[in-house]
Amino acid sequence: MMTDAKKIQTIVVATDFSEDARAALDWALDVARDHGARIVLTHAAALAASAAPDVVPVDDRWYRALEESARDELEAWARSVRSRNVAVETLLTYEPAAASIVEVAERHHADLLVVGTRGSTGLTRLFLGSVASRIVRRAKCPVVTTHSPSARHWPVRTLLVPTDLSAASACAAAAAADLMAHGADRRVVVLHAYRLPIGFSAKPALTLRREMEEYVAETRAKLDVFAERFRKIGVAVEIVVEEGVPWQRISHHAERRNVDLIAMGTHGRSGVDRLLLGSTVERVLPVASCPLLTRAPDDV
Repeated sequence: MMTDAKKIQTIVVATDFSEDARAALDWALDVARDHGARIVLTHAAALAASAAPDVVPVDDRWYRALEESARDELEAWARSVRSRNVAVETLLTYEPAAASIVEVAERHHADLLVVGTRGSTGLTRLFLGSVASRIVRRAKCPVVTTHSPSARHWPVRTLLVPTDLSAASACAAAAAADLMAHGADRRVVVLHAYRLPIGFSAKPALTLRREMEEYVAETRAKLDVFAERFRKIGVAVEIVVEEGVPWQRISHHAERRNVDLIAMGTHGRSGVDRLLLGSTVERVLPVASCPLLTRAPDDV
């Protein structure tokens, strides 16, 4: 852990007891051990939801049995955390999943919220595949989403930061810097992907080439300033500016470079020449080959 990094003290982990949730917990445990943090393990059962008028009510004993089962399983997960010498608190909630998870993170002043991207099915389960995007949009703290094929990319030595140079991108980069490993072999790839406006196709080839060269040069200069935060902590920086569909370029670089973590802002600038991170995040979320850290700007 870097000596100049922010110390992570509280990590909220949401679980539906699925394989993907287990991968999320394992990742959070690695972070907790390195930072000396505690884990708040929460499950949103949403058992108290009222039935629609045309649905036959289920016997209360059935709900109580489901609640007891959820409590038992949550405690079993907590015991596995304690066995690895990490402090843990459990919390069973009954409100809609995304809202309750975000509320738990806020109430416990979480430094990090970790969830799986695919949940198990069933009436009493947390559908993390659909809920994760709502958590990402609503959470005020950094959120890390992971799933089992991409588990255990720890420590973070290779970081991919797609950026549109917005405040959200800067916040995500700062949060990711706190998670980077120590040592001389750390590197960050700062990526700016852009799409050409349709109107550009009508321009003469030489004019188009000159304007694009100017745009790339100007963007590289801005990215160089953006990346200075990583150079100051001894991380090697590579800057990439390229045309293409943003989420596809992000996925490509994450796989090709064996990235340990992707860090993205949840609200990007608007405009045809910008990487629209708000919508791009939801494209990257289910296909990322490694854990994905997202962060909203502080003023959202």
